[in-house]
Amino acid sequence: MKKVIALLLALVMVLSLAGCGSDKANEELEQKLAKAELELANADLQLTKAQQDLEKAQQQLAEAQQKLSQADSKPSLQTVTAVNATVNGKTSLEITQPTDLTAVAAPAEGQILDHWRVNGQIQEGASGNALIFTAQGNTLVEAVLRDEKKLTTVNATIQFLDAKGKASGDTFTEFVFEEDYANPVTKQTCPGGKITAQIKANVPSGKTVDYWLINGVPYFYNAGVTSFTVENLDETTVYEVVFKDKSVTNYKVTCRFCTFSGKTSGYVAAGSTITVKGDGNISGYFVINGVRDSKNYISSITLEINQDTEIDFYAIIN
Repeated sequence: MKKVIALLLALVMVLSLAGCGSDKANEELEQKLAKAELELANADLQLTKAQQDLEKAQQQLAEAQQKLSQADSKPSLQTVTAVNATVNGKTSLEITQPTDLTAVAAPAEGQILDHWRVNGQIQEGASGNALIFTAQGNTLVEAVLRDEKKLTTVNATIQFLDAKGKASGDTFTEFVFEEDYANPVTKQTCPGGKITAQIKANVPSGKTVDYWLINGVPYFYNAGVTSFTVENLDETTVYEVVFKDKSVTNYKVTCRFCTFSGKTSGYVAAGSTITVKGDGNISGYFVINGVRDSKNYISSITLEINQDTEIDFYAIIN
């Protein structure tokens, strides 16, 4: 810019000194002067634009500094998170300063509140489904749950004991003993948290106990245990019976001068009951495996078969 102004001044001086010079020289000088004036005008425009750009940059810097200042003065947000619970009806909310809040436990069905924790610390002395606490910064409040104390049976029943320790009264398939309860047989109040009762399998016909599942763990016994008594049980427990087909033993029955089910011989399952009739529909006596059954004279007899059996009928003719 300064260079352009100096050139203009030099040209003006040359023109004044060459006023009496030739027309051609004057014309050349005038052209150079016009060119210098144009360059001066362009330089002016560039200077004006540079000044405008500078002012705009200064304004943007001021705005950025103002926003930064506002951000620094705005309080930071902290998060309160609830597990197995809600705070103000929510599982998560934001705070900007230490705040007193109330958490309410939300246990699933079959569960109960065991204790409270805030940021991993057990809240000693806290009881009930609600907890009042102070949230400072990011805070995690947790309702620690456990299974409700409950006795449940599958393919079996629960029966309470009378004063002599004998199973009596109604049967159940589940019973909650979390709180104090009344023994339905003795009517006595039992302290919550423990239970004493008989567990008895419901064995279907043709089945026998294979093993017991106690909280999912199988227990096998040498003999098929169909019932037992639990005393002072203090935890949630499920007793389940698993059955298997009963092995069938057949015994041979042979009749002489008599029949059962219309035949004189055949095989019947162990424990079966049969009715044997003497021939001729007359009275007499029966001999079972060589032993006379009775001195009375009869025409038929009912027997339970638990071994191979030979039956003889001796008719009495008057």
